[in-house]
Amino acid sequence: KLQFLYFIESTTTNMISLLLTTVMAALLRKTPILMAHDCATGYLKPTIATKEVYDWTITQAGRFPQQLSCGARGFDLRPATRDGRLIMHHGAVDVHTPLTEALGEMVDWLAQPNNTHEFVVLVVHDCSGKDCDDMVDAALKKMNLTVEPCKNLELHSYNHVKEKSRLPRGGSLIIYRGCNKSNYDDRITCYPPYEKKAVTADPTDAPCCYGRQKDKEDAFRAMWAYMNRTSEAEYPWEQLSQLQALWQENAEGITIGTTLESSLVKDEERSQLNNEVLLRLKQGWFKNINFLEMNNVCDKGLEISAELLKRRELLE
Repeated sequence: KLQFLYFIESTTTNMISLLLTTVMAALLRKTPILMAHDCATGYLKPTIATKEVYDWTITQAGRFPQQLSCGARGFDLRPATRDGRLIMHHGAVDVHTPLTEALGEMVDWLAQPNNTHEFVVLVVHDCSGKDCDDMVDAALKKMNLTVEPCKNLELHSYNHVKEKSRLPRGGSLIIYRGCNKSNYDDRITCYPPYEKKAVTADPTDAPCCYGRQKDKEDAFRAMWAYMNRTSEAEYPWEQLSQLQALWQENAEGITIGTTLESSLVKDEERSQLNNEVLLRLKQGWFKNINFLEMNNVCDKGLEISAELLKRRELLE
């Protein structure tokens, strides 16, 4: 009986301690973090044969270490299995770099002396192919990486998860599987609906987010409305939410963009979307951010990450 009472008292004390820690620190699911959208595409290498497809597949310029050095601390990761190999993908396009190789590069980056204090969150979803989930589980277990249940998001703070997921060689890396709310909206495109007319190769006269003034204003108006609406929404406690500050692609947009010799990365660069988001972050826009998901994080990523850090410090 005494042992039972001690167990109850000990368990209650631990729960109270966790609750107090949570109250005094920011929940991970409410902590602002810069996320690399479709991070695996940084491993794709275009050729003459693949350029047209890859232009509208690649969202990041560089492998995981480069994305980390550019400020990304959240990663939108989509595994795939092909012929018994565990790789990655973006939609129908496979990224043939082995998943374990890419994750190994991330672990190596965290082990570097200047990075051992860093904390990285992987959001793993959209597993594609035969036995994909089982192969991912086996690979992560073999690498001794921590996979956290979604149910723990209710109470766990950013600092608690960071400490829990420390790696032997330095840094912290946590993985969540299927816990994310992507908030995808296919209407937020660089190429909004426009009057039907011939599209020339002149970007300054193009119906898009970096072309004619009216179309540029329309595209950005839709973007800011989406971001404000999404950042003000409430989400279930077991979910990590993504605020997608990026231009979505569609068939019509790809046709126009190809005529203009653009791409997903160039759409961001030409429109200066990341810089526009940065300016609004500094002005206090977007009330509640968990993962700020972006294409081309190496464009203004360090500055954006610094602004998000300021918000995180206020939460703490």
